[in-house]
Amino acid sequence: MREQLALKLQYAFDSVGLNTISLDADPHSLSGGFKRRLALAIQLVQKPDLLLLDEPLAGLDWKARADVVKLLKNLKKELTLLVVSHDLKELSALVDVSWRMNMGGMLKEETLPL
Repeated sequence: MREQLALKLQYAFDSVGLNTISLDADPHSLSGGFKRRLALAIQLVQKPDLLLLDEPLAGLDWKARADVVKLLKNLKKELTLLVVSHDLKELSALVDVSWRMNMGGMLKEETLPL
């Protein structure tokens, strides 16, 4: 059981690029980008088929934003991502299908700008 958990943790940390930090590191000492990666790793331990992400780039600097977009592109190869965001241009490379929510909550399928 413990070995399985260790393997899942290693897979999750490798998947999100956290293999360079210690498992003993204080999460509060991590940068915003690394905290986002840690949050994703925690979810990946469960081996989900779907990740629901709400504003995954919010509050990150440009370097961290680029890193998270790259990470999401890699994760998209293995599982389904459902992303809610205002950052349409930055995330457009991830999108297969997009919807815009109009006032009143109505969804309309649309093509994102490239």
